[in-house]
Amino acid sequence: MEKSVTINKPPAELYSFWREFRNLPRFMKYLESVTTLDSGRSHWMAKGPGGEKVEWDAEIYNEKENELISWRSLPGSELVNH
Repeated sequence: MEKSVTINKPPAELYSFWREFRNLPRFMKYLESVTTLDSGRSHWMAKGPGGEKVEWDAEIYNEKENELISWRSLPGSELVNH
């Protein structure tokens, strides 16, 4: 799935918000929580089909401060995403 949204805020402010993964469930409604494990890894919990809970660990694999941040699930995760 891919989605685009235009937000009238400075890039540094948006990057800072997105980089704090615990903010993601505020607008990604299927997410229950995202917990930072270390500077590049995080643990995600979400509601799956039928209310089933899904969990996975992810890593940041591409990041340019105030420009972009990309993450992907780690090998062996229940859910493959990026």
